[in-house]
Amino acid sequence: MTSSFGEQLIRFALALDSMDARNFRRVRDVVDKYTSKTLGITSTRLLISSEVHLGVEQERKQAVPEPGLSPFGLVQEGDIRVIPVGDEERGYSSQASLAFAAGKELWIVSGDPETDVLREASTYEDLWSGARDLPRYRDVTQQDIRTSILVPLRYVSGRKFGLVSFETTERIDQTPAAKRELSNLALALSIAYRCLRDSDSRARRTGEAITALDDVLNEPLLKLTKPKIFLASSERAHGDVIEALRDVIREFRDTFDEVYWKEMNRPGSIDQQLLGQLARCRYGVFYMSEPTGRKKDQYRDNINVVFEAGMLHGRSDVASPIPASWIPVREEGSPPPFDFATQRTVIVPRDPEKGELRVDDLKNVFRERLHGLIENGS
Repeated sequence: MTSSFGEQLIRFALALDSMDARNFRRVRDVVDKYTSKTLGITSTRLLISSEVHLGVEQERKQAVPEPGLSPFGLVQEGDIRVIPVGDEERGYSSQASLAFAAGKELWIVSGDPETDVLREASTYEDLWSGARDLPRYRDVTQQDIRTSILVPLRYVSGRKFGLVSFETTERIDQTPAAKRELSNLALALSIAYRCLRDSDSRARRTGEAITALDDVLNEPLLKLTKPKIFLASSERAHGDVIEALRDVIREFRDTFDEVYWKEMNRPGSIDQQLLGQLARCRYGVFYMSEPTGRKKDQYRDNINVVFEAGMLHGRSDVASPIPASWIPVREEGSPPPFDFATQRTVIVPRDPEKGELRVDDLKNVFRERLHGLIENGS
């Protein structure tokens, strides 16, 4: 079953090892573009847990901190504009405050028969969690918002740290598919935000990855030329395995053109060339394993090859005009780095005693897998 864009974004976020504020905003913009296309969302905001000083003891001039929510970016920039949360006893200051404090997903529309514009409504209805006694809608734009969707953001531990707000000028009803996808997007944003907090700012590669993710939504035209197949491996990968794979790929020269990363010799950044070729390739073969250098039969997955596989995997959405199909190739040993449940991995066959490559067996398995890749697009 083809994964949704939200599920692809989760896999992307899980593969991150660095993030900075600029690139996190770009991830948010990708989410904004996607929800705009699929739900007609006109505004996406992230509100992050912060503190607001609501009172001052006149004698001591000591501010009393209270929990609050601040739009993403203002926390880092030191801006004091923070939305107070409040509590059940004293009342919540906004619908966003209730969603955050109670940890509830809210899908809010007008319950007022006289108007469906939230700022003008006297009562509201929550279509997601069935929350009652909702506070007044807090208007943050000049638009006539008719649907407000609020999804809490949580760390892996379950602790809430903010929420994401989706708003649209259309009144739209909830569907199970929409709720599931918005939850996926919130989870992906939560993972990326945690990476942002823990990151030492290895931003260059992350920026390129987000650009490639954004390209998924640009609806590229189908090519009339032969499709390309991308072959990736580590610098330290076994040459006999690579040669066996290339021998089989050459048998399909009438079907597609091979792009082998080591033979890309144009001037300029090799990373940019890799990303450009990946964006144009219909198929991919990723030999992920490389020897650890400790023992002859010990291997690990090369992080760069895993990253490149993730890029192509992210293009497997059925909604893309150029869906991508790929084959993971790995040595026997450690578990795969992320979910390959829908991918049939080729395990390199070796002699159990000598560890030597069984070339013909590898070629036969890989050849069969290539046939299936072409015929079934899987």
